[in-house]
Amino acid sequence: MQPRQEKISAADKPTRNYAYEETSHLVGHHGGSPRCTVSAPRNSARPVKTLLFKLSVSAALIALLLTRIDLADLSRRLASAGMLTLLVGSLCIFVLSFTTALRWNIVLAVFRDALSFADVWRYTAIGMFFNQLLPSGIGGDGLRMWYLRRAGVPLGTAIGTVVVDRVLGLLGLLVLIILGLPYLFSLHVTGVVAAIILLSTILLASGVVTLFAADYIMAGVATLLKGRVRASALHPFLVRAKEGVEQTAKDTRRLLRALPQGPAAILLSVINQISFGLVVLYLARSMSVNLSPAAAVFLFSPVLLLSMIPISLAGWGLREGAMVLVFSLAGLEADASLSVSVLFGTCMLVSGLPGGLMWLLRHRGETTRRKGVP
Repeated sequence: MQPRQEKISAADKPTRNYAYEETSHLVGHHGGSPRCTVSAPRNSARPVKTLLFKLSVSAALIALLLTRIDLADLSRRLASAGMLTLLVGSLCIFVLSFTTALRWNIVLAVFRDALSFADVWRYTAIGMFFNQLLPSGIGGDGLRMWYLRRAGVPLGTAIGTVVVDRVLGLLGLLVLIILGLPYLFSLHVTGVVAAIILLSTILLASGVVTLFAADYIMAGVATLLKGRVRASALHPFLVRAKEGVEQTAKDTRRLLRALPQGPAAILLSVINQISFGLVVLYLARSMSVNLSPAAAVFLFSPVLLLSMIPISLAGWGLREGAMVLVFSLAGLEADASLSVSVLFGTCMLVSGLPGGLMWLLRHRGETTRRKGVP
């Protein structure tokens, strides 16, 4: 079911002439596959080095945690959860692909490039799989952009809608962290933990505000540099990137002002974040870990935020360290927090498998059609 679209005047209608749409000639349609017309040399060793670095960080953090806990207790807790807990937790996370797809579909509708919900959900599920598989943690976003481009959506709009959808997810996380501040204050958080949570929240809020006001900020910078730096001296890519960020900021604000699409998109983001906390609560209770609903929802939000720092493999290691640190505020021992985090991470991996299956079936179907096999 498509979300109801608001009638937006021509003046308010999001523009589709993103500056980085000028790069649309890099992607074309030929036999249903993208066609690249640029053969710029690339450093093929860089992705491998990045992967090895993130893998090393994850392994080092997990190894450090394992030296500080009772391994026998960790194994006992994980074994007590059982396969049914893993499947239920994974299913709950997979269900969130529907709410995420609905939010993305709202963005597409406001951008006047709405697709069928079935297609948007399929692209979302495939993106979830590759976000867990690829070292960047956002590799699935690139695939979502590519699928939109193949569906006939202009390149700039495809990039813009995925970026705006990501921003909405961060905005939902920020809203939940702010709502949870009274609970954190009730725990008398002090010292390093308080500093880390406060600093990460300020950085997230600053990043969101900066993106919302990127066009105003860049206009101010351009005014300050007027007469000092010639526009012709800037690399064309930087010019396109600058104009693309400016356009994304304008369209994000326009989306948030649209009724009921803007509030609905934010609400879906908050529901997703609360749902993650409830999954953590279910996993903890399955292992007889005494965790309150408030602690699960409001303490897991900072954990998610910290795990987004792009220095580990899909958040592994960072998430576990953050869980041990933050959930100690609720009185949880290190081995209990670590067991919940490991089980949650495993559920994330399993929840992405249906998307992987969708991608495999789609890929095989396209391969069969190209070969002309009936």
